[in-house]
Amino acid sequence: IVTATLGRCAANDTIIVNINAAPIPDAGPDGDICVGQTYQLQGGGGVSYEWSPTTFLNDPAIANPVVAPDRSIDYSLNIVGTNGCRSLQPDIVRVNVTPPIKVTTTPFDTVVYEGEQFQVFANSAGTSYLWTPATGLSSPTIPDPVITAGVAGDIILYKVTAYTSAGCRGDGYVRVQ
Repeated sequence: IVTATLGRCAANDTIIVNINAAPIPDAGPDGDICVGQTYQLQGGGGVSYEWSPTTFLNDPAIANPVVAPDRSIDYSLNIVGTNGCRSLQPDIVRVNVTPPIKVTTTPFDTVVYEGEQFQVFANSAGTSYLWTPATGLSSPTIPDPVITAGVAGDIILYKVTAYTSAGCRGDGYVRVQ
């Protein structure tokens, strides 16, 4: 209410001030990728978008840019809503990048007798394993299978691939003669 006074005379007037609510940005879910992969951010809540930092982004001014970071990184999102107002606080999304997986095998190069059994080991950050070929293995899906050697003169190069929950992979090798 505004009151204007001139001498003994006064007049009142009422003014309504509408406050537009600030939009709330939604940067979307965190992501898990491997080095060399991409991840699509999933922004929402506005009509224009501003992602920062702009490092590794294909376009910082769209809702769903594609990122290809070489390390884990946090992105913040500010938006402008349909009413023209800017967000007051950014929303944050994290993209976790798993480095290349190193797979160490023991023993690496082995000479054995025909029919001999021995255990091999794969050590890595992986959560699942696949050995190929499966010939002579007690199980091709564990990190430490027992190998039964084949006939004299055979040379087999076993390859073990380790996978993480994010889908990253690494390879190791065991040579048996």
